[in-house]
Amino acid sequence: TLDSDQAETELQAVGSAIAEIQSWLNDANKTASSEEATLAKATQELSIVARSIESLERNMQQQNNELSALRAQAAVLQDQKETQARSAASVIRAVYKRGTASPLKTLLSQGGLNRDARMRYYARTVSTQQLAKIDEFELTLAAITENETALAAGLAQLEQQQQELTTQQSALLAARDDQAAALEKFRGRIKSRADELEQL
Repeated sequence: TLDSDQAETELQAVGSAIAEIQSWLNDANKTASSEEATLAKATQELSIVARSIESLERNMQQQNNELSALRAQAAVLQDQKETQARSAASVIRAVYKRGTASPLKTLLSQGGLNRDARMRYYARTVSTQQLAKIDEFELTLAAITENETALAAGLAQLEQQQQELTTQQSALLAARDDQAAALEKFRGRIKSRADELEQL
């Protein structure tokens, strides 16, 4: 009859709609699972980058502390060196003031003598211990300066790495947020189609 044919047609249409929706939901759930895995991977990558940044910042802090300690040590040594130099200068002045017959006074008064000759007499006049200390200070200060230069270069490199990691972190965070938003929207479509299935 006409009614039964119409009912059969409607039943077939409903069955086709159900099959289509179920097929779509199956595919959609697979896609959602894949997107969730991608999102989880992005989150893991972000975590790795964040840990790298934290480690880098700790390293930078340690090197900054070492650099500050070196600069403080250099300041103390410079002060001690200047103290020794002033003491040595006092010895020179004392020898010079002994009188006109002083060899040092004669030496310093003759402008024609070269610096090496003056320094040889200086070395004989000034306390050997003071000269040794000044030389030691000079060597130590030179080593500290070298270490400062190396640390400063290392810090500059670490700062560059930090900038690169921060840029990478920002890009990963933006990509993850986009993926999360897209997945949330897709889940909304899945729910809508599931509700549509229930109404059939």
